[in-house]
Amino acid sequence: MAVSLGWGMGAGVRWGVGGVACAAGFGVLLLTVQAPASQQGLAPEKTLLAGVDVSGKSADEIKQIANDLSSRLLATPLKLRYQKRVLATTPDRLGGKVDVAAAVTAAVAPDPAGNLVDRLRERFSGPDARQVALPVVLTPEAVTKGTARFAVQIGMEPKSAKLTKVAGKFKATPPQPGKELDPAALAASVHTALDEPAYRAKLAEGLLSSASRTEWLKSLTPIELPVTTREAVPQVTLEHLKEITARLSSFRTGMGGSSRNRISNVALACRAIDGTVLLPGDVFSYNDIVGPRVASAGFKEAPVIVKGELQPGIGGGICQVSSTLFNAALLADLQIVRRSHHAFPVHYVPAGRDATVVDGLIDFRFRNNLKHPVAIDAKVSGGSVYFHIYGHPADKREVELERGRISVIPAAISTVSDPRLPKGRRVVEKRAKSGQRVTLYRIVKQDGKELRRETVSRSAYRAFPGVVRVGTREVAKAVPSGAPSSGPSLPAAPMSPSGTTTPSAQDDRQ
Repeated sequence: MAVSLGWGMGAGVRWGVGGVACAAGFGVLLLTVQAPASQQGLAPEKTLLAGVDVSGKSADEIKQIANDLSSRLLATPLKLRYQKRVLATTPDRLGGKVDVAAAVTAAVAPDPAGNLVDRLRERFSGPDARQVALPVVLTPEAVTKGTARFAVQIGMEPKSAKLTKVAGKFKATPPQPGKELDPAALAASVHTALDEPAYRAKLAEGLLSSASRTEWLKSLTPIELPVTTREAVPQVTLEHLKEITARLSSFRTGMGGSSRNRISNVALACRAIDGTVLLPGDVFSYNDIVGPRVASAGFKEAPVIVKGELQPGIGGGICQVSSTLFNAALLADLQIVRRSHHAFPVHYVPAGRDATVVDGLIDFRFRNNLKHPVAIDAKVSGGSVYFHIYGHPADKREVELERGRISVIPAAISTVSDPRLPKGRRVVEKRAKSGQRVTLYRIVKQDGKELRRETVSRSAYRAFPGVVRVGTREVAKAVPSGAPSSGPSLPAAPMSPSGTTTPSAQDDRQ
């Protein structure tokens, strides 16, 4: 509250408070109470928002100032340094937030009530300055997300314990600790740097000078902050491996007819997966475990499926690995989280039981929904891909897979007139591929008693239209012996009994 004082001389004292007069002997003291600025929706006298004077301003005016200040705060250039590695970023990219609404509310809030002496002092000497903070709040979770790529460069991933089968016996590989960026420490460092008096003075000066945010940012020297790391603890320990003693499932697919490069890719993917241990609740990600399918990682060129056609590409064959693992996971009664089918059925598993993957785009994931850890054994041997999943004997179930509701999606065949061919001659330019719909079911039993029956997936392999060229060139009735033909001779496509072209079986090598 603002206090107004008046002194006068007279036979007595008039003490006025809100229009009430009191006689008190000598002299006159007139005390009137006026409504403070904060009660009028304005910031009290000497109110500073992040160093900017907002005294007497309305909430809307203060909000505009706070928004400008926060946008500058969040755009402040930062350089995070770890040894020779540097990440140029901003508080905004690290997930920083500014609570503008809370700052505006604090700026126009009334002064705490004081006694009469305090009010008299404020009348003569003025109120103390009120500092209203405008902090940037960063959470470790947001910082972790904002530094993900940088953290990979500076950290060393911990290696969990692995369990592999060698010559019929389990072999345990001990875990190895790693190091990782400490997001909580980094969040604290950024908060402290943005709260330094010297920086706050620059922030207020930039706003008061009417310089645009772009101009002000250009004048700033990036704030350099060292990045600290912490020990990264492996998730799977040797203790976890002691619970894995029984085979829960097995599945095999053949690689007959595969090229040397394709077999090499399949073996490389299996080696990356072999020995992986999933604790209860863990989710297996094929793309995370196998990694990018690039030449530098050892993957080679082999046929891959692109828009329904086989084309050369790096990593061809790794979908056979994901499909084999998909079936093993189903038979172990693990929960499928994400699975996609190919454009058309593949040769190594029945339709509806494949799982395609695309680096960085389509993943295959499943969760260990069992009560104990499981380990994945992946091998390439004798022209086949083998997957075995091991776990605790108490988690073993009898699992059957059934396909149903199978239907064919006819493929359209378009005809194109070709004057180069003799009239009536038909040549297949592009073979048609019929589509297919199929539903996959899983039946889970224990001791011969059915526990549940569930729909795993519904696959719809699309049809690919074919193109047939039909000749329109008139042929002479009689052609002299030995005379050259007047047009190219092209092989005819096999015909179905109905007169349409019969699609060939596609030998998929993906």
